[in-house]
Amino acid sequence: MKVQEKQNLTKKQKWLNFFNFPKKLNLLALSLIVIVYALLSVGGIVLAAQKEYIVKPNYEEMGASEKVNLFFKLYSNYTVNSNGELKKADTINFCYYGVNNNKTTRVSSWISALFDDNSMVYYDTKDATSTDGTRTGVQYLSSGTNQEKYPTEIYCSANYDVVGDSNAYSVQFSKKILTLTKKEMKLDVANDFSGASYKVVKDNEEKIIKIFKDFKVTAAAPTSESTDKVNKITVKFTLNTEATNKYVLDLQVFAVDDDKQVYNLIGFYNLSNNTLQTYSNTSSVSTEIDVEYVYVKANYVDQNGELHELFFKTSFKNILN
Repeated sequence: MKVQEKQNLTKKQKWLNFFNFPKKLNLLALSLIVIVYALLSVGGIVLAAQKEYIVKPNYEEMGASEKVNLFFKLYSNYTVNSNGELKKADTINFCYYGVNNNKTTRVSSWISALFDDNSMVYYDTKDATSTDGTRTGVQYLSSGTNQEKYPTEIYCSANYDVVGDSNAYSVQFSKKILTLTKKEMKLDVANDFSGASYKVVKDNEEKIIKIFKDFKVTAAAPTSESTDKVNKITVKFTLNTEATNKYVLDLQVFAVDDDKQVYNLIGFYNLSNNTLQTYSNTSSVSTEIDVEYVYVKANYVDQNGELHELFFKTSFKNILN
């Protein structure tokens, strides 16, 4: 009986000593611990190195608006700090205008953007209100200041009301941001923005299509009293469309320096408003950047659903005042 109790006690001591392993650690146990730790470390590194999972909303392109035109304005300002570092600040404005004399006093919008470094930025929901019900907008600012980072696609979900209509409306859509390729930079195109028209040949018939009544890209140099040493580049255009026409316009302005570096300046996306026909915006570019050319690229879908691709180029010196 006493011998059995001694054996049980010995087993209990061994079990307790397992949890007090520092007191009983041997070479084999130490080796196993080192191997397990190494495997866990390698596994953690592999998992951390895997590509981040990006969730993109499954939204389609939006056609011409029937009641309210929801569109984006993008612009970037480029500055150079005292250390000679280039800094970029992006702004995304989400705007709405009434279409066909419709008015809305409230739009609640949520947007997200996919950037060219394969990162997603998810913005907070914002509400916009208008006292007269005709137009208003909200502003989203991106957190990135890296020149190489720029949105490649924008996704929007919005809810809005229409004055005199008891229905609640919602829409989801996406827009791909236009880019400028090296091949396009080499194109020999007219350097005059004033006409903003182009020729198309269809069924052996040549036709001049003029989408804009007026189209101007101008640049203003800083004055001697100015503390901001930036050139301000402005695009302003009036659409040549009747009030009953339906259309969708995406337009992007680029600057290219003498090293063929592309700078995204101003963008308008999903314009389909037949009430407000004139649009403008301005972007600032540091005088330290030697801008050589300014390009405008646009996709225009007319009332027949036909896509027209527009491309313009001008020398920066020609538009600088």
